[in-house]
Amino acid sequence: MNCLAFRRALSAGPATEDSEVLAHRRACAGCDEFARRQAAFERTLSEAVRIPVPDGLASRVLVAHGVGLEGSRRVRRRRVRVAFVASVSLGLAISWLVLRPEPLDRAVVAHIDQERSHLADRRDLSPDEVNQVLAPLGISVEASVGPVHYAGTCPIRKHLGAHLVLEGEKGPVTVLFMPHEPVVGRLHVRDAGLQGIIAPAGRGSIAIVGRPGEALDGIERRVRLAVRFASRERPNGPLGRRGRDA
Repeated sequence: MNCLAFRRALSAGPATEDSEVLAHRRACAGCDEFARRQAAFERTLSEAVRIPVPDGLASRVLVAHGVGLEGSRRVRRRRVRVAFVASVSLGLAISWLVLRPEPLDRAVVAHIDQERSHLADRRDLSPDEVNQVLAPLGISVEASVGPVHYAGTCPIRKHLGAHLVLEGEKGPVTVLFMPHEPVVGRLHVRDAGLQGIIAPAGRGSIAIVGRPGEALDGIERRVRLAVRFASRERPNGPLGRRGRDA
């Protein structure tokens, strides 16, 4: 089971006891943290909807507003309508909170934080090893991008992406390929100890994040020159550039 399948399974049933789900959680620190955050959200939501209504509240409201018995039936009908509207509004608000996608820059920072252990990887992956990892996304590296210490596929928000860790002058540099996350223009990523950019790349985007002071523009140029999408994903040639149709 990969990270994307794990998070889909967890979204379908947070309390799942499936052996593959549990095994993946034990082996993947990022997905374990994701599961902890989702469980915390479920607990908060459950507590919010269980807030008790004080006994006699309706009678106290009627008395406070000077409503006699003759008006109580009309008030009850009005209260039912108000309760219905309130319940629908609450349902819509909860749906919006649950379904609203996390802002892409925050999702990138969260993903790097979840996968922080990879920043310490010191492997020197060959181009063939990198291409084997990127192949499911229709991505290939056709020139050197410098030393690659980690390469993997992983879920970013709700779609599968690719995660590389390169060597920078100030330390490790994370490169995320997000073919299903289009952006309009360039976005800046800033967080404690991190700086980066998210830029359009074909039909999706690419994030490049390193330590403050890292020369990210040079790394971006090197990556764009080296990386290509297969025709089934990107019929327009190099990353972010138009080319010959395959």
